[in-house]
Amino acid sequence: MKEKELIDELKRQEKELDTRLSAIRSALVGLGGNSVAAVASSSAPATAKATRGRKPAAKAPVEAAPKAAKTGATRGRKKKSVEVVIPEEYKVEDSWKGKVLYVVNMLGSAFAEDITAEVMKREPAGSDQDKTFKTVTLYASKMFREGALKAKREGRKYKYTIK
Repeated sequence: MKEKELIDELKRQEKELDTRLSAIRSALVGLGGNSVAAVASSSAPATAKATRGRKPAAKAPVEAAPKAAKTGATRGRKKKSVEVVIPEEYKVEDSWKGKVLYVVNMLGSAFAEDITAEVMKREPAGSDQDKTFKTVTLYASKMFREGALKAKREGRKYKYTIK
């Protein structure tokens, strides 16, 4: 009776391990790791009784994942278009996002230096120009990544416009 219980327990554990192994294989395939055939051939070795009288299976060739072309190809999702709310007037209390959007809308298209110059004209007298420039650059690039602004590279700078 104990042998039968032991056999049943071992079979249950084997099924549990098989389900875990298949989950790991699918995760590897999903992450772009090895193909299922390559993972299957490298799994736990079979018992001597199961392989008796059989030739070892040939390993399947591992195919490399296709690479994206260097020019014009993008991976992942496209940028979502963001609804842009441009303030009617410049307010010192406004967020930096609102300030940058207002100035870019007013100028049409502008570099970060131009945006900073306009912001400095409207800010209180004690504002630090270097800190303002860094903040404007940060928010302009952030809004470009979010899809609220368009940016065209000219030399080493970006010229920002509203989408």
